Amino acid sequence: MSKFIQYRAFVAIVDNGSVSGAGKQLHASPSAISKQLSKLEADVGTQLIDRSTHALSVTRLGQEFYHRCKDILQHVDEAELILRNERETPSGKLSISFAPLLINTPFLALLEEFNTLYPDIKFDLSMTGQNVDLVEDNIDFAFRVGELNDSRLTAILMQKLKLCFCASPAYIKKHGKPSMANLIAKQQLIIPTFTKASIINHLLQMGDDARPKDLRHFHTTDGEYALDEMACAGLGVSLTLDISVKEYFKQGRLIQLFPRQKLPTQDLNLIYHRREYMPENMRLFKDFIKERFPIALKAM
Repeated sequence: MSKFIQYRAFVAIVDNGSVSGAGKQLHASPSAISKQLSKLEADVGTQLIDRSTHALSVTRLGQEFYHRCKDILQHVDEAELILRNERETPSGKLSISFAPLLINTPFLALLEEFNTLYPDIKFDLSMTGQNVDLVEDNIDFAFRVGELNDSRLTAILMQKLKLCFCASPAYIKKHGKPSMANLIAKQQLIIPTFTKASIINHLLQMGDDARPKDLRHFHTTDGEYALDEMACAGLGVSLTLDISVKEYFKQGRLIQLFPRQKLPTQDLNLIYHRREYMPENMRLFKDFIKERFPIALKAM
């Protein structure tokens, strides 16, 4: 135990730039801190801090030893935190960002199930789009569609989502059931701008009209909920993700078109900030959602 006391004294001196500052941090007198530093230097057989000047100066070997000591102390602190968490009832608040397309899925029902298991864990939910910085905005988890391009984050695949075309019964009654070719030619599509550009470009080449087209010729929206409601209102045929409209299909508000059309899939991921130690409430939620959410989605 005396070694850890010496390590903490040494690290605190370097962090604060003074013996008195280290004493305030560790609630000890400056003389007690100096004594621990002297014992440590005697044990390792080398000078770690040069006290020959008014300002403390860490020696070259002291700098190397400081980083190793600090790493050891962080590991010990994390190990103690894990033990405390295991003894205590899981609690705290989890910040979760999710896309509107999850509203018509078992997502909220699973949150209720998790809350029944762990009533002291509360949620801070944010129904937002894709462009959320988990690290900067202090968000614990996010459900995101598409590829992960941030090395600071970890992604767990929940499900491969299928794109599909759909339209309202009123639209089909008024315009007739379209073919893929005349759908593009007549510019009757509602296109989500959050879909990958490569997918949109592929779609715009599928019609029999040789004229080049771009998004100016179609209805567009950056919101999943607006996309589905625009289709229900009869504004056109929407290109959307299957999980967001399955309930609309069951209710008869929308009808799927071209069910045999092969379209690219998009990944639905649970993402979180990569860290060496994950708090217990986050670990419990991650394991619960990882197991239950894919099963619930497939059962829709």
